[in-house]
Amino acid sequence: MTDKEKTAGEATNEEEIEIVELFDDEGKSMLFELLATIPESGKNYLLLTAYDENEQIEENDDGTIPSDVFIMQEVLNENGEKVLEPIEDVEAMERIFELFKKQTNDKYDFI
Repeated sequence: MTDKEKTAGEATNEEEIEIVELFDDEGKSMLFELLATIPESGKNYLLLTAYDENEQIEENDDGTIPSDVFIMQEVLNENGEKVLEPIEDVEAMERIFELFKKQTNDKYDFI
């Protein structure tokens, strides 16, 4: 993912969501919902989940909604622009996800 563009989200369940548009190396656009921004050790990490406004969301039997979470690190590219890069370090990824869970424990159910 080499670029990002934030756009205004639409109100959903009386809560506004923020949509982040990312572009892959071939320029293909993908939309993600921004779940949280976690500052840690002088770096910003964005937690995202895939977003498709036309997709029907199916709940599990227990009423939860399954969703993958992507953790991206905000870095500066060679032009000094902020871009997002995936985290390669598994320990860092687990640490950031634990911080996310602590910050959002009342908003999401984690399995």
